[in-house]
Amino acid sequence: MRKIESTANVYLAAALITVVVVAFVAAYVIIRTEMHVTYPKFLPSVASTQAPIASDSSESENFTPSLTTTPLPQTSVPLISPPPTVTPSLVPTPALTPLLLPTITLIPTPIPTIPPTPTPTSTLIPTLPPSPTPTSTPTPPSTQTVTKSENWAGYAVASDLQNPQPTVTGVSASWTVPSVAPNSTDAFSAIWIGVGGKFDRTLIQCGTEQDSVGGQIHYSAWYELLPKNSKTISTINVSAGDEIKASIQLSNQTADEWSINITDLTSGQSFQITVTYASSQLSAEWIVERPTVNRALSPLANFGTISLSNCTATVGSATGGIGSLPANEIIMYSSIASSNSTVQLTNVSGFSVDEGGFAVDYLASN
Repeated sequence: MRKIESTANVYLAAALITVVVVAFVAAYVIIRTEMHVTYPKFLPSVASTQAPIASDSSESENFTPSLTTTPLPQTSVPLISPPPTVTPSLVPTPALTPLLLPTITLIPTPIPTIPPTPTPTSTLIPTLPPSPTPTSTPTPPSTQTVTKSENWAGYAVASDLQNPQPTVTGVSASWTVPSVAPNSTDAFSAIWIGVGGKFDRTLIQCGTEQDSVGGQIHYSAWYELLPKNSKTISTINVSAGDEIKASIQLSNQTADEWSINITDLTSGQSFQITVTYASSQLSAEWIVERPTVNRALSPLANFGTISLSNCTATVGSATGGIGSLPANEIIMYSSIASSNSTVQLTNVSGFSVDEGGFAVDYLASN
């Protein structure tokens, strides 16, 4: 029983194998036929061994074409090698050297030690006795103020230099006529006393003139009532070295009458005149001047040194010298408009109490 069963099993297995082989072959043939028909570009040319087909229709009905199939050549398809695996080469990153910042060490500034202030010793500062109040004649205010002028040099006095009052009624002085050196250009100088003129345009005056004109020296005496021109006194012949005495006095205040007197003590010649003139009476002057000639300030003649003495003035009810009155010292300069280019033309000395006068020194012409 077991043997029959084993034989049957063998036959069954062989049949199954045959079926499988046949199915495999049939499938293979079908696949190859489809590949031939569908994809002729992969197949070689088909050579037919049949004779040409006749056009008889009767034969075509029973004609079965004989197809001779040329087997596909066994071509070897090259295998595509996969691209080689590229192992990335790792470039080693250079080690970075850290930037080291310099270490800054702050040195603290020491706080200065201030030594304690020593306790003052017991040394006593001597106490100076107060200056005694002078009981004698007060120091004369000879030069209470100093001003510059382009044409005057000397002194002026008033009742008050800041607020002068019309109380001047007389002025007088004496001087020696200086010797003037000849000059290549015309130069002039005048010495005079006057009332008014310091603070206003009124001025009554008299004096002498010393000029160098055309290389010749000329001396003369004159008086003037501004704004009129000066008048030469022809009765006095003035020469260098003559002693001159002059005065101007208010003789009649109600009528504004003034008496002008000038005397050449050396020659004995004199001149006197009474004039009516409305003066401001604000000041009295003793002046060395460079006159205005042809409407322009003239060059100053070189007179050397002029000394005036016995200079007195009557202000109010008192008559006194320059030193006893508020006085203004006046220094002559070539110009007072610009301090950079100005030239000092004269020097004025201090007032002498003993001699009652002062001196004017020549420095430059203009």
